[in-house]
Amino acid sequence: MHSPAIGAGLALGLGYIFELNKNDKTSPPSAIGGVAGHLNEFRMDQLLPAAGAGGRFRLTRESHVNFRVDFAVGRNGHTVTIGVGEAF
Repeated sequence: MHSPAIGAGLALGLGYIFELNKNDKTSPPSAIGGVAGHLNEFRMDQLLPAAGAGGRFRLTRESHVNFRVDFAVGRNGHTVTIGVGEAF
């Protein structure tokens, strides 16, 4: 019987939320990361860069519930995420 493989992951992200006005914000994050079977197998030429932009729009004055729209692009594609609340 084989034991399950345990991999290693590494990610570095950077983002800043700019306040446009009292109710609206934007965030241009960027990230780079990689996946390997073991830490010593990470290679700089196989890192996966990503970047994106998003907007936050406060739905009510009484609470900090936001409607969010995010766009991200990476080496192999792109995505659009729309939701209420925060992604993390």
